[in-house]
Amino acid sequence: MKRFIAVAVAILPVMGIVAAYLATPLAMVGAGLAAKTVCSQVFLADRSVDDVLAEELGPYWYVGAEVNRERRSVTGHVMRAWQRLAIYRPGFGCTLVPGLDLDAATPVPDLSGWQAATTQAVEWPAPATGGDYGQLDRAIDLAFSEHPNGLPTRTRAVIVVQHGQVLAERYAPGIDAGQRQRGWSMSKSVLGTLVGMRVRDGKLSPDQPVVHGGWAADDPRTGITVRDLIQMSSGLEFDETYGANGDPARLLYGTPDAAGFAAGKPLVHTPGSKWLYSSGTSNLLAWVLRRSFESDDDYWRYPYERLFAPAGMTSAVFEVDASGTFIGSSWMFATPRDWTRLGLLYLDNGMAGGQQIIDPDWVRFSVAAAPAAPDGKYGAHWWTNDGQRNGLPGMYPKLPEDAYFAIGYEGQIVAVFPARNLVVTRMGLSHKDAWNNERFLANVLDALELDQSAAKDGGE
Repeated sequence: MKRFIAVAVAILPVMGIVAAYLATPLAMVGAGLAAKTVCSQVFLADRSVDDVLAEELGPYWYVGAEVNRERRSVTGHVMRAWQRLAIYRPGFGCTLVPGLDLDAATPVPDLSGWQAATTQAVEWPAPATGGDYGQLDRAIDLAFSEHPNGLPTRTRAVIVVQHGQVLAERYAPGIDAGQRQRGWSMSKSVLGTLVGMRVRDGKLSPDQPVVHGGWAADDPRTGITVRDLIQMSSGLEFDETYGANGDPARLLYGTPDAAGFAAGKPLVHTPGSKWLYSSGTSNLLAWVLRRSFESDDDYWRYPYERLFAPAGMTSAVFEVDASGTFIGSSWMFATPRDWTRLGLLYLDNGMAGGQQIIDPDWVRFSVAAAPAAPDGKYGAHWWTNDGQRNGLPGMYPKLPEDAYFAIGYEGQIVAVFPARNLVVTRMGLSHKDAWNNERFLANVLDALELDQSAAKDGGE
């Protein structure tokens, strides 16, 4: 027995060291999650630290964060043993840096005054007048109610714009029209828009090969094209499973170079042959976009001066990783109104404020079902019902065939219904089992039909 105890005493410290070693990568992801989330929500959305810890980070009881407003930084930690640092920079939001060095991220220009680049004001649509939208109000009441199973719905904003008029605009308590909200994967649709604009500039081609510095000339990954990336059929391995050890978490919170992380994945399918939803693909595409510019300064200014300002999306902030590449998969912040403006821009075939910002052909390409997309549900960084034209269900079978969607984690959606001249936006912080985009949108469409039918009957 004494010998057993002696061996156990000798082994326990070693086991502790091994356990700490194995836990470190996961703990650093957790610390990065805390630092980045609190930083963006405090400096971009003007939220309190306590509120963010309670809501966005509530399930992660083991994380914490301290804000240094003088340095404009946030230190996130896991049980105070593992720490990560995020820094805020005007126009670029918050960036996770390697180590705890404020100067470790690629320097970027100060874009705090980029709104001055607006060349033509784009007015926010006026509220509708002279109509009774009681059924729509009830549909929105339901969207703001909590789910009966006790899981959080937490709708934060709903906006409905039809025929250039705001039929409904509502916010949760503590949220207002001027507060930026994280779009999560709706950012992919913005990235796809920027790629389309560079195609129109003649600086990118959908069929040009992707050449990453980490690939040899004879690497089979050099057969990937821009079209393969934007249609989510690159053939690169990526596991879009959410969790501390999943590829998305490691990409967003565990590496300073998201595109490099994606480019390091092996090729598991022939490019163009297999659809696979991948945040890694989007970040590699953001790197390809960067390479289309003569200078990084031109790349960083492009979304603001060529898209956000002309479209009136003056709250928009596209965050970058430590290497300086936009996190094209996930990290754009904007007010619900400006997310709605993205939908209105597509609804109007790329026009805003009298300017042709996006080529109409690119709008059509973006929302047309990609050849490899299952059920015809995905286009070029937009989800779509276009597959219904070929007898496929599309993304949401209960909704019209011409509908298409920018969709993000936790229930973010901008839905465009061209035949109805309608855009519907919903922002929230929902558990996946407490929110259903298709049901919500079907409720809104049914309510509008009832309201408009009642108005017509009443007018006769």
